[in-house]
Amino acid sequence: MARSSSPAPSVTPPAAPRWLLPAVLVVAAVAFANSLDGAFVYDDTRQIAANALIQDTSRIGEALASDVWAFRADEGQAGSNYWRPTFVAWMILCHALFGLAPLGWHVLSVLLHVAVTALAFVFVRRLGLGTWAAAAVALVFAVHPVHSESVAWISGSPDLLLGVALLGAAILAADHARVGGAWRVAAIVALGAVAMGAKEIGIMTPLVVGLTVWAVRAGDAGTRPAAVRSAVGIAAPLVAVGVVYLVARAAVIGGFSQDAPWEHGLVEAALTAPAIVVFYLGQILWPATVGPSYALRPVTADTLSAATFWLPLAGTLLALGLAAWLARQSRAAAVGVALFALLLLPAFNIGAFPPEHLVHDRYLYLPLLGALLAVVAVAEARWDGRRVALAAAVVAVPLLLVTLRVNRIWMTEEALWAANVETDPTSAFAWTQHGIQLQRAGQTEAAVRAYDRAIAIRPMSAAVSARAELLAASGRGADAEAALRSVIAQQPTDHVAYERLAVILQQQNRLPEAEAVLRAGREANPSVACAFAANLGVVLYLQGRPDEAAQMFDAAAADADREVSAACRAGLFHRAQLNLERGRTAEARADFERFLALTATFTDAATQQRRGIAQQRLAGG
Repeated sequence: MARSSSPAPSVTPPAAPRWLLPAVLVVAAVAFANSLDGAFVYDDTRQIAANALIQDTSRIGEALASDVWAFRADEGQAGSNYWRPTFVAWMILCHALFGLAPLGWHVLSVLLHVAVTALAFVFVRRLGLGTWAAAAVALVFAVHPVHSESVAWISGSPDLLLGVALLGAAILAADHARVGGAWRVAAIVALGAVAMGAKEIGIMTPLVVGLTVWAVRAGDAGTRPAAVRSAVGIAAPLVAVGVVYLVARAAVIGGFSQDAPWEHGLVEAALTAPAIVVFYLGQILWPATVGPSYALRPVTADTLSAATFWLPLAGTLLALGLAAWLARQSRAAAVGVALFALLLLPAFNIGAFPPEHLVHDRYLYLPLLGALLAVVAVAEARWDGRRVALAAAVVAVPLLLVTLRVNRIWMTEEALWAANVETDPTSAFAWTQHGIQLQRAGQTEAAVRAYDRAIAIRPMSAAVSARAELLAASGRGADAEAALRSVIAQQPTDHVAYERLAVILQQQNRLPEAEAVLRAGREANPSVACAFAANLGVVLYLQGRPDEAAQMFDAAAADADREVSAACRAGLFHRAQLNLERGRTAEARADFERFLALTATFTDAATQQRRGIAQQRLAGG
């Protein structure tokens, strides 16, 4: 007689501990905690420290209705292709809270990254993955070193703002697909607008939200047509928001995009695309070398080779095959592949980027989440979620160590540009900036070598001008003058060359020539007319023309609130001194007080010296 058998009792896997997500978020904060003592570097020094639009509360409307570089352009003109009202509003808020103290800005950047990590965990759960798998995705995402540029660098925060808004919209859309709620639709539309205003890639929000709804509805035993209808229904209002955004953006920047001084055509874009794919996949899989920029340049017919095209093409085809296989494994994996591809797609528009800045780690901030989602979704279907999380923890340890090291690159200008010439030794721009930092540190010979290296790669006017300053300081004034006049002839809008040439001529007591140079510079560079007016006033005063000097100082004083530069605001100091000479004590005191108020955060030596004199004058000295 056969033995009867009963089915084996099912074993319910133990629930994930409640501390799992909080632990991941703590790790996310720890990964970037050593960036908190960083200074303003690179774009921070202009977009934040020298941006009158975000610092003047009476100009908030103007700031939000301008592109992010409008403060350096002629009045009423766009200074870039980047209209990012969400990012500008964030800068205005941070400045209101912290002024120009970088610590507060850094703290909020880290908190934004922690928030994105939390939302990434919730997003993965909404797509049907288990708690352990969601923790695995969030953990690796939290500590990956490609995020250092977005988190440790304050000006990288558009990626963080985009992450919060886009993932928030996707999560609410997933919930709306299951339980409805008119308020969720309103919140999704609002978050979509915030995402688009954070960064241009936010225009992909309708597609990401639609894919999320499709995956959720199809996974809830719904039919494919019903899932598609739900996806289109929730994405439609976001498409309308996108149309409004594109129209407003065109009005702000004066068209779809501004003309670039470089030319990368469709052929170059097609030839370069495989190298870009391989680069970004390499940064995800093996981020051993992470830096501010990289030595990847547009591939042309002249530079086409096995190394620049054919081998990257083979790698790209393999990657496409793997992506197709992953997408077929599950709906969540398909969403991950789509998230990676959609959000990285604009990085292939190489015509929008300078030749030395084709790739940046910050472009991987959200695409990395898509790649991790695709891989972990497939892994969870084959292994226990706890094993997947354990594997993620093992991977996260070396990634965390690299991140802690890379964060320090963004702490100071010196560290930034020293690292830059290591990761991209063929960049004339990087060598020029490195030379400037060496010059400021008093390392003259090293600075000259850096400028020479930059000029050998590409004779940038900034490198030529900075080298000329060193030549003048070493007694080679004629060589310096010739170099600067060459720069001005080639680039008449290079205001630095005019200013440095005027200084050399002034030091040689060739005051009429210095005056002529400054007048020409002021006419050619109306966006920095205030600085030229202040310098011109000094030269006129030295020629015994105090009335004309006073007119120039008046012009500088009128623009001192708008133009945030030490040279411009020095005009207030000079006018105060002139008023003292003329016995106008009250006017002089008012100018000294305004000068001190407007230069409270300036650290350059010349301003500090003038501030000391102004304080003595106000104290009766």
